[in-house]
Amino acid sequence: MSAPPARTQREFAREELEKELLHDYSTSGTGVVPAGERRSRWHFVALWITLAAGFTYLFLGFEYHRVGYPLAKAVAAAALGAFFYLCYALPASYLGSRTGQTHALLTRSIFGVVGSVLVSLLLIGVAAYTIALAIGLVLFVIGGWMMAEISDAVLFDFGPAYRDTVEFSLFGALWLGAVIATVLQVAINDGNYYEMTNAGQNVLGGVRGWKRWYTCLIMAAIAAVFTWWFVRNPNVELNFFKVAGWSAIALPCTTVVMCVDRFLLPRLLAVERPVEPIPEWRDAGAGNWPAIVAVLVALLFGAWGQGLFPGQTAAPSLGLVPVEAWVLAGALYLALAAVAARTAAAEVLLGFARPLRRGAGS
Repeated sequence: MSAPPARTQREFAREELEKELLHDYSTSGTGVVPAGERRSRWHFVALWITLAAGFTYLFLGFEYHRVGYPLAKAVAAAALGAFFYLCYALPASYLGSRTGQTHALLTRSIFGVVGSVLVSLLLIGVAAYTIALAIGLVLFVIGGWMMAEISDAVLFDFGPAYRDTVEFSLFGALWLGAVIATVLQVAINDGNYYEMTNAGQNVLGGVRGWKRWYTCLIMAAIAAVFTWWFVRNPNVELNFFKVAGWSAIALPCTTVVMCVDRFLLPRLLAVERPVEPIPEWRDAGAGNWPAIVAVLVALLFGAWGQGLFPGQTAAPSLGLVPVEAWVLAGALYLALAAVAARTAAAEVLLGFARPLRRGAGS
Protein backbone atom coordinates (compact mmCIF):
# COMPACT_ATOMS: atom_id res chain seq x y z
CA MET A 1 0.00 0.00 0.00
CA SER A 2 1.33 3.44 -0.88
CA ALA A 3 1.29 6.02 1.89
CA PRO A 4 0.04 9.53 1.20
CA PRO A 5 2.77 12.12 0.47
CA ALA A 6 2.38 13.78 3.86
CA ARG A 7 3.08 10.48 5.56
CA THR A 8 6.14 9.84 3.42
CA GLN A 9 7.60 13.27 4.15
CA ARG A 10 7.34 12.92 7.90
CA GLU A 11 8.69 9.37 8.22
CA PHE A 12 12.02 10.67 9.51
CA ALA A 13 10.74 13.74 11.35
CA ARG A 14 11.93 14.06 14.93
CA GLU A 15 8.46 13.69 16.43
CA GLU A 16 7.85 10.57 14.36
CA LEU A 17 11.08 8.93 15.51
CA GLU A 18 10.34 9.86 19.13
CA LYS A 19 6.90 8.26 18.84
CA GLU A 20 8.40 5.07 17.45
CA LEU A 21 10.77 4.80 20.40
CA LEU A 22 7.71 4.59 22.63
CA HIS A 23 5.76 2.10 20.52
CA ASP A 24 6.93 -0.20 17.73
CA TYR A 25 3.99 -2.60 17.32
CA SER A 26 5.93 -5.57 18.67
CA THR A 27 3.69 -6.51 21.62
CA SER A 28 0.18 -7.89 21.82
CA GLY A 29 -1.39 -4.74 23.28
CA THR A 30 -1.53 -2.84 19.99
CA GLY A 31 0.61 -5.04 17.79
CA VAL A 32 -1.29 -4.58 14.54
CA VAL A 33 0.23 -1.70 12.55
CA PRO A 34 -2.62 0.64 11.47
CA ALA A 35 -2.89 1.18 7.73
CA GLY A 36 -2.16 4.89 8.16
CA GLU A 37 1.11 4.16 9.98
CA ARG A 38 2.61 1.85 7.36
CA ARG A 39 5.61 2.91 5.32
CA SER A 40 5.54 3.91 1.69
CA ARG A 41 6.39 1.51 -1.11
CA TRP A 42 9.57 3.44 -1.96
CA HIS A 43 10.72 3.19 1.64
CA PHE A 44 10.75 -0.59 1.30
CA VAL A 45 12.34 -0.53 -2.15
CA ALA A 46 15.28 1.37 -0.66
CA LEU A 47 15.40 -1.02 2.29
CA TRP A 48 15.54 -4.17 0.16
CA ILE A 49 18.16 -2.72 -2.19
CA THR A 50 20.31 -1.91 0.83
CA LEU A 51 19.99 -5.47 2.10
CA ALA A 52 20.94 -6.88 -1.31
CA ALA A 53 23.79 -4.55 -2.26
CA GLY A 54 26.50 -6.06 -0.07
CA PHE A 55 29.88 -7.73 -0.46
CA THR A 56 28.32 -10.90 0.93
CA TYR A 57 26.78 -11.79 -2.40
CA LEU A 58 30.07 -11.20 -4.19
CA PHE A 59 31.48 -13.96 -2.00
CA LEU A 60 28.80 -16.29 -3.35
CA GLY A 61 30.18 -15.59 -6.82
CA PHE A 62 33.69 -16.35 -5.53
CA GLU A 63 32.46 -19.72 -4.28
CA TYR A 64 30.88 -20.60 -7.63
CA HIS A 65 34.18 -19.76 -9.30
CA ARG A 66 36.16 -21.84 -6.79
CA VAL A 67 34.15 -25.01 -7.45
CA GLY A 68 34.71 -24.61 -11.18
CA TYR A 69 31.38 -23.20 -12.38
CA PRO A 70 31.67 -21.31 -15.67
CA LEU A 71 30.00 -17.90 -15.69
CA ALA A 72 26.87 -19.12 -17.50
CA LYS A 73 26.34 -21.95 -15.00
CA ALA A 74 26.91 -19.60 -12.05
CA VAL A 75 24.31 -17.18 -13.40
CA ALA A 76 21.85 -20.02 -14.01
CA ALA A 77 22.30 -21.29 -10.43
CA ALA A 78 21.80 -17.78 -9.02
CA ALA A 79 18.72 -17.20 -11.19
CA LEU A 80 17.22 -20.52 -10.09
CA GLY A 81 17.81 -19.63 -6.46
CA ALA A 82 16.30 -16.19 -7.01
CA PHE A 83 13.21 -17.73 -8.64
CA PHE A 84 12.53 -20.09 -5.74
CA TYR A 85 13.23 -17.32 -3.27
CA LEU A 86 10.58 -15.14 -4.91
CA CYS A 87 8.14 -18.06 -4.87
CA TYR A 88 8.53 -18.02 -1.09
CA ALA A 89 9.08 -14.31 -0.41
CA LEU A 90 6.11 -12.86 -2.26
CA PRO A 91 3.43 -14.84 -0.36
CA ALA A 92 5.36 -14.25 2.87
CA SER A 93 5.41 -10.50 2.25
CA TYR A 94 1.73 -10.53 1.37
CA LEU A 95 1.03 -12.32 4.65
CA GLY A 96 2.65 -9.49 6.58
CA SER A 97 0.90 -6.77 4.58
CA ARG A 98 -2.51 -8.41 5.06
CA THR A 99 -2.20 -8.87 8.82
CA GLY A 100 -0.04 -5.87 9.78
CA GLN A 101 1.73 -8.03 12.39
CA THR A 102 5.33 -9.00 12.93
CA HIS A 103 6.31 -12.58 12.19
CA ALA A 104 6.69 -13.40 15.88
CA LEU A 105 3.36 -11.92 16.94
CA LEU A 106 1.47 -13.69 14.17
CA THR A 107 2.77 -17.04 15.39
CA ARG A 108 0.92 -16.54 18.67
CA SER A 109 -2.44 -16.65 16.87
CA ILE A 110 -1.47 -19.40 14.41
CA PHE A 111 0.93 -21.66 16.34
CA GLY A 112 -0.35 -21.19 19.89
CA VAL A 113 1.81 -20.83 23.00
CA VAL A 114 4.18 -23.75 22.42
CA GLY A 115 4.65 -23.06 18.72
CA SER A 116 5.06 -19.31 19.19
CA VAL A 117 7.79 -19.78 21.79
CA LEU A 118 9.61 -22.28 19.56
CA VAL A 119 9.43 -19.98 16.53
CA SER A 120 10.59 -17.00 18.59
CA LEU A 121 13.60 -19.00 19.75
CA LEU A 122 14.32 -19.89 16.12
CA LEU A 123 14.14 -16.21 15.20
CA ILE A 124 16.61 -15.38 17.94
CA GLY A 125 18.96 -18.34 17.56
CA VAL A 126 19.26 -18.62 13.80
CA ALA A 127 21.41 -15.90 12.26
CA ALA A 128 19.02 -15.08 9.46
CA TYR A 129 21.08 -14.98 6.32
CA THR A 130 18.31 -13.99 3.94
CA ILE A 131 18.79 -13.41 0.21
CA ALA A 132 17.10 -10.06 -0.12
CA LEU A 133 16.44 -9.22 -3.75
CA ALA A 134 16.43 -11.59 -6.73
CA ILE A 135 17.93 -9.17 -9.25
CA GLY A 136 20.61 -8.11 -6.80
CA LEU A 137 21.45 -11.75 -6.13
CA VAL A 138 22.07 -12.53 -9.80
CA LEU A 139 24.04 -9.33 -10.51
CA PHE A 140 26.28 -9.67 -7.48
CA VAL A 141 26.99 -13.33 -8.25
CA ILE A 142 28.15 -12.23 -11.70
CA GLY A 143 30.32 -9.54 -10.14
CA GLY A 144 31.80 -11.93 -7.60
CA TRP A 145 32.60 -14.54 -10.24
CA MET A 146 34.30 -11.90 -12.41
CA MET A 147 36.41 -10.61 -9.51
CA ALA A 148 37.45 -14.14 -8.60
CA GLU A 149 38.48 -14.74 -12.22
CA ILE A 150 40.54 -11.54 -12.32
CA SER A 151 42.25 -12.10 -8.96
CA ASP A 152 42.80 -15.88 -9.21
CA ALA A 153 41.46 -16.17 -5.66
CA VAL A 154 42.04 -19.51 -3.95
CA LEU A 155 39.83 -21.28 -1.42
CA PHE A 156 38.28 -18.74 0.99
CA ASP A 157 41.03 -16.23 0.15
CA PHE A 158 38.86 -13.17 -0.32
CA GLY A 159 41.66 -10.65 0.17
CA PRO A 160 42.97 -10.55 -3.42
CA ALA A 161 39.43 -10.60 -4.81
CA TYR A 162 38.43 -7.74 -2.50
CA ARG A 163 41.48 -5.72 -3.57
CA ASP A 164 40.69 -6.22 -7.25
CA THR A 165 37.03 -5.36 -6.61
CA VAL A 166 38.06 -2.05 -5.09
CA GLU A 167 40.49 -1.30 -7.92
CA PHE A 168 37.88 -2.22 -10.51
CA SER A 169 34.91 -0.25 -9.17
CA LEU A 170 36.14 2.19 -6.48
CA PHE A 171 39.19 3.74 -8.16
CA GLY A 172 41.55 1.71 -5.97
CA ALA A 173 40.48 3.49 -2.77
CA LEU A 174 40.76 0.67 -0.21
CA TRP A 175 39.59 2.97 2.57
CA LEU A 176 36.38 3.70 0.64
CA GLY A 177 35.81 0.00 0.07
CA ALA A 178 36.28 -0.63 3.79
CA VAL A 179 33.76 2.10 4.68
CA ILE A 180 31.16 0.81 2.19
CA ALA A 181 31.63 -2.80 3.28
CA THR A 182 31.27 -1.84 6.94
CA VAL A 183 28.17 0.29 6.37
CA LEU A 184 26.49 -2.43 4.32
CA GLN A 185 27.27 -5.11 6.88
CA VAL A 186 25.82 -2.91 9.62
CA ALA A 187 22.69 -2.35 7.50
CA ILE A 188 22.23 -6.07 6.78
CA ASN A 189 22.75 -7.13 10.37
CA ASP A 190 20.49 -4.36 11.58
CA GLY A 191 17.72 -6.25 9.82
CA ASN A 192 18.73 -9.44 11.63
CA TYR A 193 18.85 -7.52 14.92
CA TYR A 194 15.37 -6.12 14.31
CA GLU A 195 14.06 -9.62 13.68
CA MET A 196 15.66 -10.95 16.86
CA THR A 197 14.34 -8.04 18.91
CA ASN A 198 10.77 -8.56 17.68
CA ALA A 199 11.00 -12.23 18.62
CA GLY A 200 12.22 -11.30 22.07
CA GLN A 201 9.45 -8.76 22.44
CA ASN A 202 6.88 -11.41 21.57
CA VAL A 203 8.04 -13.42 24.58
CA LEU A 204 8.99 -10.65 27.02
CA GLY A 205 7.18 -7.51 25.88
CA GLY A 206 4.07 -8.20 27.94
CA VAL A 207 5.96 -8.35 31.25
CA ARG A 208 4.88 -5.51 33.53
CA GLY A 209 7.37 -2.63 33.38
CA TRP A 210 9.36 -4.22 30.55
CA LYS A 211 10.88 -1.84 27.99
CA ARG A 212 12.01 -2.59 24.46
CA TRP A 213 15.56 -1.47 25.12
CA TYR A 214 15.87 -4.25 27.71
CA THR A 215 15.17 -6.72 24.93
CA CYS A 216 17.63 -4.91 22.66
CA LEU A 217 20.39 -5.34 25.24
CA ILE A 218 19.65 -9.03 25.70
CA MET A 219 19.61 -9.67 21.94
CA ALA A 220 22.89 -7.76 21.52
CA ALA A 221 24.47 -9.93 24.21
CA ILE A 222 23.21 -13.12 22.55
CA ALA A 223 24.53 -11.94 19.17
CA ALA A 224 27.92 -11.16 20.75
CA VAL A 225 28.14 -14.67 22.24
CA PHE A 226 27.23 -16.27 18.92
CA THR A 227 29.80 -14.12 17.10
CA TRP A 228 32.52 -14.99 19.61
CA TRP A 229 31.79 -18.70 19.22
CA PHE A 230 31.59 -18.40 15.45
CA VAL A 231 34.93 -16.68 14.86
CA ARG A 232 36.95 -18.66 17.41
CA ASN A 233 35.89 -21.99 15.94
CA PRO A 234 38.60 -23.39 13.61
CA ASN A 235 36.01 -24.25 10.95
CA VAL A 236 34.73 -20.72 10.33
CA GLU A 237 33.91 -21.38 6.69
CA LEU A 238 32.04 -24.60 7.50
CA ASN A 239 30.06 -22.80 10.20
CA PHE A 240 29.19 -20.08 7.70
CA PHE A 241 27.54 -22.61 5.40
CA LYS A 242 25.81 -24.40 8.29
CA VAL A 243 24.26 -21.12 9.45
CA ALA A 244 23.12 -20.44 5.89
CA GLY A 245 21.69 -23.96 5.67
CA TRP A 246 19.66 -23.64 8.87
CA SER A 247 18.47 -20.18 7.83
CA ALA A 248 17.24 -21.60 4.52
CA ILE A 249 14.83 -24.00 6.24
CA ALA A 250 13.96 -22.82 9.77
CA LEU A 251 11.96 -19.64 9.29
CA PRO A 252 10.83 -20.30 5.70
CA CYS A 253 9.16 -23.57 6.76
CA THR A 254 7.38 -21.71 9.55
CA THR A 255 6.24 -18.97 7.16
CA VAL A 256 5.00 -21.47 4.56
CA VAL A 257 2.82 -23.10 7.23
CA MET A 258 1.39 -19.69 8.18
CA CYS A 259 0.63 -18.93 4.52
CA VAL A 260 -1.16 -22.27 4.17
CA ASP A 261 -3.13 -21.51 7.32
CA ARG A 262 -4.20 -18.04 6.17
CA PHE A 263 -4.69 -18.57 2.44
CA LEU A 264 -5.48 -22.26 1.82
CA LEU A 265 -7.31 -23.61 4.88
CA PRO A 266 -10.24 -21.18 4.50
CA ARG A 267 -10.66 -22.17 0.85
CA LEU A 268 -10.03 -25.91 1.05
CA LEU A 269 -11.20 -26.84 4.55
CA ALA A 270 -13.49 -23.92 5.50
CA VAL A 271 -11.23 -23.29 8.52
CA GLU A 272 -11.09 -19.55 9.14
CA ARG A 273 -8.73 -18.49 11.93
CA PRO A 274 -9.15 -14.98 13.41
CA VAL A 275 -5.78 -13.29 14.06
CA GLU A 276 -7.15 -10.07 15.53
CA PRO A 277 -7.03 -9.08 18.27
CA ILE A 278 -3.64 -10.60 19.10
CA PRO A 279 -4.28 -12.90 22.08
CA GLU A 280 -2.50 -12.44 25.37
CA TRP A 281 -0.39 -15.41 26.39
CA ARG A 282 -3.04 -16.58 28.86
CA ASP A 283 -5.68 -16.56 26.11
CA ALA A 284 -3.64 -18.14 23.31
CA GLY A 285 -4.20 -21.77 22.40
CA ALA A 286 -1.79 -24.31 23.86
CA GLY A 287 -0.50 -25.21 20.42
CA ASN A 288 -1.41 -25.76 16.80
CA TRP A 289 -0.20 -29.35 16.86
CA PRO A 290 -0.52 -30.10 13.11
CA ALA A 291 1.55 -26.95 12.39
CA ILE A 292 4.19 -27.76 14.99
CA VAL A 293 4.56 -31.35 13.75
CA ALA A 294 4.76 -30.21 10.11
CA VAL A 295 7.50 -27.68 10.85
CA LEU A 296 9.55 -30.10 12.98
CA VAL A 297 9.35 -32.86 10.35
CA ALA A 298 10.35 -30.41 7.60
CA LEU A 299 13.25 -29.13 9.70
CA LEU A 300 14.53 -32.65 10.35
CA PHE A 301 14.30 -33.49 6.66
CA GLY A 302 15.99 -30.23 5.62
CA ALA A 303 18.80 -30.58 8.15
CA TRP A 304 19.44 -34.20 7.17
CA GLY A 305 19.27 -33.41 3.47
CA GLN A 306 21.87 -30.64 3.84
CA GLY A 307 24.18 -32.57 6.16
CA LEU A 308 23.67 -30.18 9.10
CA PHE A 309 23.46 -32.67 11.96
CA PRO A 310 26.53 -33.08 14.20
CA GLY A 311 28.53 -36.11 13.10
CA GLN A 312 26.90 -36.26 9.67
CA THR A 313 29.77 -36.66 7.24
CA ALA A 314 27.91 -36.34 3.95
CA ALA A 315 24.58 -35.10 2.65
CA PRO A 316 22.39 -37.31 0.44
CA SER A 317 21.81 -36.23 -3.13
CA LEU A 318 18.23 -35.00 -2.92
CA GLY A 319 18.15 -31.93 -5.15
CA LEU A 320 17.07 -28.53 -3.82
CA VAL A 321 16.60 -29.61 -0.23
CA PRO A 322 15.47 -26.24 1.25
CA VAL A 323 12.71 -25.89 -1.36
CA GLU A 324 11.67 -29.50 -0.79
CA ALA A 325 11.51 -28.81 2.97
CA TRP A 326 9.23 -25.80 2.36
CA VAL A 327 6.89 -27.89 0.21
CA LEU A 328 6.94 -30.70 2.76
CA ALA A 329 6.02 -28.31 5.59
CA GLY A 330 3.07 -26.84 3.68
CA ALA A 331 1.75 -30.14 2.33
CA LEU A 332 2.08 -31.97 5.64
CA TYR A 333 0.34 -29.19 7.53
CA LEU A 334 -2.53 -29.16 5.03
CA ALA A 335 -2.95 -32.94 5.39
CA LEU A 336 -2.77 -32.94 9.21
CA ALA A 337 -5.09 -29.92 9.46
CA ALA A 338 -7.61 -31.73 7.26
CA VAL A 339 -7.60 -34.63 9.71
CA ALA A 340 -7.86 -32.32 12.74
CA ALA A 341 -10.70 -30.33 11.16
CA ARG A 342 -12.88 -33.47 11.08
CA THR A 343 -12.67 -33.96 14.85
CA ALA A 344 -14.87 -32.46 17.54
CA ALA A 345 -11.83 -30.75 19.08
CA ALA A 346 -10.71 -29.14 15.83
CA GLU A 347 -10.26 -25.62 17.20
CA VAL A 348 -8.31 -26.92 20.21
CA LEU A 349 -6.00 -29.08 18.06
CA LEU A 350 -5.45 -26.20 15.63
CA GLY A 351 -4.53 -23.81 18.46
CA PHE A 352 -7.35 -21.28 18.18
CA ALA A 353 -7.19 -18.58 20.85
CA ARG A 354 -9.61 -19.45 23.65
CA PRO A 355 -11.87 -16.34 23.39
CA LEU A 356 -12.25 -16.91 19.64
CA ARG A 357 -13.45 -20.50 19.77
CA ARG A 358 -17.08 -21.24 18.99
CA GLY A 359 -19.12 -21.28 22.14
CA ALA A 360 -16.41 -19.51 24.15
CA GLY A 361 -18.81 -16.78 25.26
CA SER A 362 -21.63 -19.11 26.27
